[in-house]
Amino acid sequence: LELFSLTNFRWGVIAMFIYAISFGSMFFGSLLFMVDVWEWSILKAGFAIAPGPALVAILATLFGRLAVSVGQRPLILLGGLLLSISGLYWLLILSEDANYWTGFAPPFALTAISVALIFPQVTSVAAQALPPDKSGVGSAAIQAVRQFGQTFGVALTLAFVGTIAETTTDPYADFDKIWLTLALLGLLTTLCGLPLRDRHTT
Repeated sequence: LELFSLTNFRWGVIAMFIYAISFGSMFFGSLLFMVDVWEWSILKAGFAIAPGPALVAILATLFGRLAVSVGQRPLILLGGLLLSISGLYWLLILSEDANYWTGFAPPFALTAISVALIFPQVTSVAAQALPPDKSGVGSAAIQAVRQFGQTFGVALTLAFVGTIAETTTDPYADFDKIWLTLALLGLLTTLCGLPLRDRHTT
């Protein structure tokens, strides 16, 4: 518990937990939406989602270099806001008239950018706050919080739409709960990033 007296570690872990919930909910919710609402096969839905992780892998390195110049805090703040924008886009645009390219792909690309901004930078800013003799314990705690948050996000999604096929007459409205949750969690992530302090920039 003494590690939570460190400002960057404390707020970094909280931001990680909140954002990990949103990530688990977004990723699993997107898959469920394509399969349950659009009635796509698992294979087709998987291919539709695949560009997201690929984009994250490309951008994470670029944003890591950018953090050296501008600091990690601005990237974390931006990442949370992008998630909120994505959630609001899905909430307002995704309807029976939308297709993959108009209703899903634009916000999914924004969430990929958001993930590339948030996960590496939050992990880094929290780990940098640790004293050398606590780095192992602290790093393990950060990753444990991330895994727990993602699991909780999946559970939250199932609570919202797990029985959609049997109980709903408006599946789009049921998934709106997920998109609204993403918007709120993105905003909370940004708020958690405000107390963070960059150690140095060049």
